[in-house]
Amino acid sequence: MKRFLPAINLPLIALLVSTITPTMVSANAVAPGEAAPAFRATDAAGQSHTLSEYIGNWIVLEWFNPECSEVQEYYSEGLLPELQTHYQEQGVVWLTIISEGRNGDDYLEADETLEVAEEMGLAASAPVLRDTAGVMGRAFGAQVTPHMYVINPQGVLMYTGALTDTGSPDGENYLVEALEAAMAGEEVPMSATRPQGCTIDF
Repeated sequence: MKRFLPAINLPLIALLVSTITPTMVSANAVAPGEAAPAFRATDAAGQSHTLSEYIGNWIVLEWFNPECSEVQEYYSEGLLPELQTHYQEQGVVWLTIISEGRNGDDYLEADETLEVAEEMGLAASAPVLRDTAGVMGRAFGAQVTPHMYVINPQGVLMYTGALTDTGSPDGENYLVEALEAAMAGEEVPMSATRPQGCTIDF
């Protein structure tokens, strides 16, 4: 399996982002170079999380749905748990979010969310955040699972879009390329890509 996990350095942070194709970011979504929306969400274990408490750290947001075939493949092949573990070791905060609404086919109660996350080997910084009203998902413009975001320590969005170019673990890893470049103080090569996966049912 093709993986991209180079050693990481943490020099000065650059806020430069590359040109964004308008169709890659929905009309209501925050765009790279803009401040990430403030959020407050409760995880499946009952703990509250806010953007403000994580400012000062690099942050990865991953929209998650265990019923999505693309998500299942990323987890069964071990790519997402590996990335979660690797980047947390570098001080990155990695949060997973479910925005499936209560009327959606893939809605899970909190205990079900904890159970399935354990079964899939989820290794994020906290239990899955439950955005059942879709407030956080809509604020960020999340469209599918997995939809990935990178936020810098100042709270500025540096990347939004797909995990890989093919929607599978073997593809070019857009997220890693963006995160590596941003953490190294370099221009992000593609700050917005077209997200690939299963549509979120708000």
